[in-house]
Amino acid sequence: MGVKHFFFLIHWLFFCIISISKAQTPHYQLIIQEEVPQNQETVIFSDSMYLLVLTENKFLKNWDISSYPTYRHWDSSHYLIEASPDAFDSLMQYGSIYRVNPYWKLSKSLIHQLSTGQKPQAKKYLIKSKTGMPLAAIFPKFSEKFRLVQQYGNYFVIEGSWKNIHKYLVPRAEIEALEEMPQGVSSESLVRDMNLFVNQINYTQRQNPSLNGAGLLVSIQEPLYDIQDLDLINRHRASPFQSDELDPHATDMATIVAGAGNTSQLGRGVAWGAKISSSDNQNLLPAPNEYYQDRQIYIQNHSYGSPIHNVYSALAQAYDQNSWQNPHLLHVFSVGNQGLSQSSDGPYAEIPLFATITGSYKMAKNVLLIGSVDQENQIDPFVSRGPAYDGRIKPDLVAYSQSGSSNAAALVSGIALLMQQAYQKDNPAKALSAALQKACLINSAQDIGPPGPDFLSGYGNVNAHKAIALLQSGQYQEAILEEGQADTLTIEVPQNARNLKISLTWTDREGILESSKALVNDLDLRLLSPDGTLMALPWVLNAFPNSDSLIQEARPGEDHRNTIEQIELRGVLASAYHIVVSAHDIPEGKQAYALAYAWETPDQFNWTYPTQEDALPFDDRDQAYLRWESTYEDSLGRIDLSLDGGQTWTALHTDVALKNSYLLWQLPDTNCQAQLRMRIGSQDFLSDVFTLSRAPNLDFGFNCPDSLLLQWPSINGVKDYLLLSPGLQYLDTLLITQDTSLVLAKQDYPQENFGILPRWPDGTFAQRSLIVNPDLEQPDCFLVGFSVISLDSSQGIQLEVELSSTYQVASLSFERESAGVFMPLGQVTQLDSARVIFVDKSPQEGLNRYQARIRFQNGGQIFTGSDIGYFIQENPIIIYPNPASRNELISLLRRMPEKENFTLRINNTRGVRVFERQLSPSNASLDLGDLPSGMYIYSILEGSLIKQGKLLIMD
Repeated sequence: MGVKHFFFLIHWLFFCIISISKAQTPHYQLIIQEEVPQNQETVIFSDSMYLLVLTENKFLKNWDISSYPTYRHWDSSHYLIEASPDAFDSLMQYGSIYRVNPYWKLSKSLIHQLSTGQKPQAKKYLIKSKTGMPLAAIFPKFSEKFRLVQQYGNYFVIEGSWKNIHKYLVPRAEIEALEEMPQGVSSESLVRDMNLFVNQINYTQRQNPSLNGAGLLVSIQEPLYDIQDLDLINRHRASPFQSDELDPHATDMATIVAGAGNTSQLGRGVAWGAKISSSDNQNLLPAPNEYYQDRQIYIQNHSYGSPIHNVYSALAQAYDQNSWQNPHLLHVFSVGNQGLSQSSDGPYAEIPLFATITGSYKMAKNVLLIGSVDQENQIDPFVSRGPAYDGRIKPDLVAYSQSGSSNAAALVSGIALLMQQAYQKDNPAKALSAALQKACLINSAQDIGPPGPDFLSGYGNVNAHKAIALLQSGQYQEAILEEGQADTLTIEVPQNARNLKISLTWTDREGILESSKALVNDLDLRLLSPDGTLMALPWVLNAFPNSDSLIQEARPGEDHRNTIEQIELRGVLASAYHIVVSAHDIPEGKQAYALAYAWETPDQFNWTYPTQEDALPFDDRDQAYLRWESTYEDSLGRIDLSLDGGQTWTALHTDVALKNSYLLWQLPDTNCQAQLRMRIGSQDFLSDVFTLSRAPNLDFGFNCPDSLLLQWPSINGVKDYLLLSPGLQYLDTLLITQDTSLVLAKQDYPQENFGILPRWPDGTFAQRSLIVNPDLEQPDCFLVGFSVISLDSSQGIQLEVELSSTYQVASLSFERESAGVFMPLGQVTQLDSARVIFVDKSPQEGLNRYQARIRFQNGGQIFTGSDIGYFIQENPIIIYPNPASRNELISLLRRMPEKENFTLRINNTRGVRVFERQLSPSNASLDLGDLPSGMYIYSILEGSLIKQGKLLIMD
């Protein structure tokens, strides 16, 4: 054993002895070894790590931390620093210095486990090396002890036993931090839940038809989505970080972000023109910077979570570092679905309904954290909520989903792609920064709940149309500040404008591991009047760890916790304002920021759903939400409906509260074009002409080897129909017809999937059918079924044929077998229905075998399979089949009516009884057991013998 290992074990034993008494003490107390004597020259130190405890009233700004790398910052007084003994004289004037054991590297969770005598059971651990130290070089040396799973910069995920990690890694000088990797990473929604209307995605694409994400690549961090899915086909861009495992949840998320809409309108995602890449979330670290930079990936979606863990972990730090190093990259995370749980660690432990964010990596300050709301802007209790571990406002925003926050995050990732595309269109060869993207999203969001931000909905519900309009308006500023600097932006506000909103965001440097506050570079936002008077400060929330405090409404104040600050000035505005952004504290070099601002113009109204591109109902339901934007304050309106091009109007609802922005409408059962009118006082506001229609049901009349019949119901007023089929990526139009049926020669149309899109005379479209595969629908080549039903003795045997179509059928004939040859019984030449019934009134006594023959106008023919029927007129009872195979069920057919029980007795040819059973009139078949093959004599008794005969059983 080496000297280092010996001293390490001594430290470990000492630690174990004292840990029991200190199990509930702060983390920094558990790592103290000894206080440094005043006469430090007489002491030889084997380590350079020390705990500095500032004396009361001594603050960080009073001493020069830049000369001493800080590895932990537990609170305002306790700092873990790296220093040499030469620095003691200058440092000790500010407080006390303590030597520490190597366990300062461990996470609070690991320290707690060790202090309570537990052995860590994690399968994977995350290690951070000191900057510039080649930790990867030590793994070959211990290749039999550990497996390197993932690396991002100086962060490493390894797999190995705690025993080996404890022995070989914790003492090493290269190690700066070690924590358990989260276990139980899982998706955070169950089903696809597509709705592009709540967040006005449909409206912004109606206003900006070219915005579809084309030319951009989005990353989905999950197991691999189905790259052959019709809505994702030929959209995948392979990466070395993708999983080999296909996952339906990942397929749903990829579809919400960028689905092509080939299968149906529910399969059309937000940025349906974008390409997609995958990065496996079983490795929770960010991918290497080259993955994002070489592929120009600006958005990565993370719709998964792990157990609640309120701490600024190495995972959170890695995502903040990744964002700092890639300022145009936006990580979008779901907040989680553990709203009814409570945290078991951190300052908010045991406080119900708060701080339930799923996963320590979501404690990062630079990522965008998304919660969810329903169609009426209500938050489901199961959705997780903030604050973050240090009281920061989380989630940042919410978006629509009724299936979990996964879907909401995917929706926002798609919106972020549209924003990136809109920005690059106006700024060629330049990418939108994540800070400006966040500023526009947050500033344009619809505030829900109490005024200002809160720990449930963050800064509000995402509004895609307003976010992109704000970006396109140029009402923003990007700049860089140094310590002590301030920027002033003067804005001219139109007369009578109101409700000014200003949002400041910045991508901050990564914080110190497990620090009490993640913020490093602190900026301040203020609003001044033209004469320099302070008008407003940002919203702040009470983050004190108490339920009563956390539910308090936001109030203006100074914010030294968040990387997002927002000011609202409500009511009528003056003509000019000064927006001041100042560097409150920038200990780490320069800090870039983004600022966005907007105001409202009074008495404005716009319909946002439905638009001309929309067909109601989009989800085949009987109700739909009408949606609008309005700046009429405290006003009521009346909604009218026209189904005849505006010639006549019918009142739908009166006294509609405009501030609600939506109304649930019971849809009429009709297929037509329609228009809505909102009447506010004497003002009328018309919607686009839109479609009321149900998706037509596409059927396959027949599916023969050489041809295929498609048919669908006629829709009144439709001009024609487009036959669609998935092409390389999107739907192709194969042909246009005014008919409601088509026969396709398969050599000319080899496609596997088809759909029908009705078109109105004005060139707009009704709702299209689903894209369906005739082979999966399993239609037969004309024949659906052939059945033979034995009637009573006076009626005979009924034959029934059901066809998939009567198209080009010349005749249908019925045939009965006689002496091994099928002979015609009757023929039908006028087929008025696809279901044809024929009765054989003179069948043979006993077994009868039938078939049907279908003849076509071109001379071709097909046959049904044969089937049998039994007829009893002379015999009281028949046993069939006879001969029968061994272990085959036999049936007994009795002449009607059947009232009495009877007995079946079977003897072999020597007269020995081998089977007997009493049967009821309802018995149709029975198992004779394992009777050997041979000839038998059966007797049927109903009190007395009523029938006797031979029964042959064959192998």
